[in-house]
Amino acid sequence: AVYYSGMFAGILPNQEGISWESHLLGGIVGIFVAYWFKDVIEIDEKPKKYSWEEEPEEEGRYFLPRDTFEKTKQQRRIEREQGGGWYSSDTF
Repeated sequence: AVYYSGMFAGILPNQEGISWESHLLGGIVGIFVAYWFKDVIEIDEKPKKYSWEEEPEEEGRYFLPRDTFEKTKQQRRIEREQGGGWYSSDTF
């Protein structure tokens, strides 16, 4: 509340001959116009599309396996001990 108190104090000027009504009306109109144009994007504000964003994503060229962050070390160790999740009952 203290942080923005200077903005609200500017609505009520303390100099003689300056109307506080015009400051108040200007503040209200400013809030209305800001709300009215909140979704308007100017040309210089539009996000740029870089060349690497248009390139298709390459499959199979990753530094780490794709499920690196989906399992813990203990879960991976248990999976290796069990043969990668595959098992055989030796009954063919």
